[in-house]
Amino acid sequence: MFCWGDNEFGMVGTTSALCERCENARCCRRPIRLPALRGVRDLAIGPASVCAVTADGALWCWGATNLPWTPGAAPTPRHIPSVIDAVSVRATATGWVIGRRDGTFLLSDPLARAIPPGARVAPGPSGFHVCSLTRDSEVRCDGANNFGQLGGQTTDAGSGRSSATLALRDLRALADGWRHSCALSHSGEVSCWGDNTDQALGALTGDRCPGVVGAADCVPSPRRIESIPRMRAIFAGGSVTWMIDEQSHLWVLDGGTFGTRGVATRYGWP
Repeated sequence: MFCWGDNEFGMVGTTSALCERCENARCCRRPIRLPALRGVRDLAIGPASVCAVTADGALWCWGATNLPWTPGAAPTPRHIPSVIDAVSVRATATGWVIGRRDGTFLLSDPLARAIPPGARVAPGPSGFHVCSLTRDSEVRCDGANNFGQLGGQTTDAGSGRSSATLALRDLRALADGWRHSCALSHSGEVSCWGDNTDQALGALTGDRCPGVVGAADCVPSPRRIESIPRMRAIFAGGSVTWMIDEQSHLWVLDGGTFGTRGVATRYGWP
């Protein structure tokens, strides 16, 4: 396994002299090999830390972890002995979701409720919510709902946690962004919901999020993304939605940093 980039909190997993300063932060411009990690099967990057699951079911974490299982900083990968039989890991703004071999989940996220056993949790560095696809092929979202990111047709201005089950079927994949989520159907259609301030869901709707300070465009229930071809993969990160079509072209929805503001744009690769 190799890591590179921002190492201010040890997220590259090394104190190597190969790392240097980039502007006002420590960084590693070249990939650094982490010899302690072999057979990595899943990886998640949080706001200031990283966790990986290896083929033997072990969990390793490093960076400014401050996890329930490993308090304090870990500038190099640290084995978490209290977590066994892990098969997946994903990060949220407030914690981690660890999938175990028996289909259950270990949650350190205070905003997530118990995810149903056997569910498929959406990948991606999400914010304060988690969406999953249950064994009954239902989409369930848990956590904060101040931007309509649970998709249940409502918003909640409070800071508490909620749960919603969405009327979506025949899904291939889910993806969670910071305050929005998207679903991909087997027919290649993409639907998204949640925060649309940066137009990760398309053109502005004019609907505001109650109780949110400043301008915030909300889509509290799934909305189909129009004028795009059939997609085969989706990923959401921050306030951006990425999609890959059946010809392996990359598409993006965002506020104009990577594409046309509020319009699904084919990116320059491949």
